[in-house]
Amino acid sequence: MSDSSSVHPRRGLLRRLSLGAASLALCAGGLAGIAPTASATGTPRPPSAGDVSASAVWTARVKCQIVRHGAAIGYREGGGFGKNRTAAVNAAKRNVKVPHGAYKRHCRVLWVIKGTI
Repeated sequence: MSDSSSVHPRRGLLRRLSLGAASLALCAGGLAGIAPTASATGTPRPPSAGDVSASAVWTARVKCQIVRHGAAIGYREGGGFGKNRTAAVNAAKRNVKVPHGAYKRHCRVLWVIKGTI
């Protein structure tokens, strides 16, 4: 009687032990290899090319026409984020709330800005 949904008890124990050892290693100085975001004097340093916190994020806002039975019933706005301009605009279009029985069309970009995290 083998059930594919059941987990072997020893595997679960080993997984918990390995996670516990990893967290202990991090607490004992495993974070020493991570570069600080500020110098010892407290002044911020410029981000390096491989620094994750320096990734650019695009933010967009769109306005779409809401249509039901072929007639426009109003406009709705939505906002979104992305790694580039196109991804941000597409995310904003996906986030426009459309009532049941209606659809959106003629989405217009209101604004797009680029920033860093």
